Amino acid sequence: MEMKRGVQSVMIQLGRRTGLALAALGAAALSLGAAPEGVVRAPELIASPEAGWPQFRGPRRDGISDERGLLPSWPEGGPRRIWSAAGLGRGFSSPTIAGGRLFITGEFGEELRVLALDLDGRLLWRARNGSAWLNQYPGARAAVTVVAGRLYHENAHGRVACLEAATGRELWAVDLLA
Repeated sequence: MEMKRGVQSVMIQLGRRTGLALAALGAAALSLGAAPEGVVRAPELIASPEAGWPQFRGPRRDGISDERGLLPSWPEGGPRRIWSAAGLGRGFSSPTIAGGRLFITGEFGEELRVLALDLDGRLLWRARNGSAWLNQYPGARAAVTVVAGRLYHENAHGRVACLEAATGRELWAVDLLA
């Protein structure tokens, strides 16, 4: 009974259709992952087709880089800093790297922006993806995902945008909570 009450309160907060859709999606996901009793399935990692660090936690979302020739340990005092950047907004999102560019998100006042820098740290463009999260624990969170020259990003209000990686031009956007 406790679980049912919890689900009902979540459905009320999200809206009936959204709550039902999330419940159906969860049930479908659980049925797809079903295995015979006593059999434990290893998680399957799906590699991104993009080179570099194109999504949260890297090419397979496991935090492991495909780079070769890296130092086995850092020198005393850490690695040499090549560049640093300021003015990237407030937030906690991880950077992604693809196509010779670094992408990151940040909050600037009441706006959430996606930023692109070249590999020397120079700002190439900024694009708005809706409003900033100004409630408890403000700051940009979600990392950008890069696929085939396009960026995909969801803000804290459920707005998903697809941007052109070269220019930051918005190609489409959808509000998942509408």
